Amino acid sequence: MDHMDELLDEYLSTLNCTTIDSFRPVFYDASDSQLDDITAKHENATGPIKESMHDDGVQANMIRWLGEKLILISLYHSFEIKLKEIIKCKCPIGNGRDIKLHRWDEMKQYIPNDAKNSAEYQQVNELRVLVNCFKHAGIVSTELNWLQPSFGKVDANVEGEFSVLYESYKKCASFVIKETYEYYRT
Repeated sequence: MDHMDELLDEYLSTLNCTTIDSFRPVFYDASDSQLDDITAKHENATGPIKESMHDDGVQANMIRWLGEKLILISLYHSFEIKLKEIIKCKCPIGNGRDIKLHRWDEMKQYIPNDAKNSAEYQQVNELRVLVNCFKHAGIVSTELNWLQPSFGKVDANVEGEFSVLYESYKKCASFVIKETYEYYRT
């Protein structure tokens, strides 16, 4: 195997989340600092200014919630791009050709059955459905409610501790990428 093949193998076999991983602590530190500042000022305030500071706290929490959703959207997007690259570079049907992979039903057929039958694949599918709910009005779909009822009732706002989910979803997405790559490697 020559050096270029080794680089390609390394690139295709791993899900690179360096940017997301670097962004998370900066985002959470800034968010925590802002919320701590608002809380401290709110405790000492009275009258109408106290109400305004409460509104600032609500807004800061909304920004944090949106950031947590963006992190999960970015993770799924990274997974989807890497899966498409594996298919286009390593699958016999792809093998450099410009095949169309715009829908999950088209892409998932290239994931090997061993990976599809894993708990990690189920988690990646949950992430996919969750991200779709984020992108389409932020409400719980029937499919998301069926996969994970803890996100809320159908047609209600999606609820959850999204910051906690990232590491678990990342591990599962990395597993599916590695298994898919290994399947087509030869």
